[in-house]
Amino acid sequence: MAQQYADNALKTVQDLSPMWHEFNLTHFEDSVDSGNKEIKKAEDIVKPASTPVKTPAPSITGFLSLSGIISLLAVMYLLKRK
Repeated sequence: MAQQYADNALKTVQDLSPMWHEFNLTHFEDSVDSGNKEIKKAEDIVKPASTPVKTPAPSITGFLSLSGIISLLAVMYLLKRK
């Protein structure tokens, strides 16, 4: 099935030359899009599905540590001031 899609795309590309030389750019663009869709179908059949990768949860320990240190310094500053 993938080979059939690839052959259809190849035929579409081979038919582009006359359209390009006639400056028939509206149909040229449609044909290019059609060829791209055929190749995409073939690629989806042949290409293995990618394995989803689990992304790690965002870590905020650095922020918590920093805010704890700042809070501690603020309390110490207020206690020294009195």
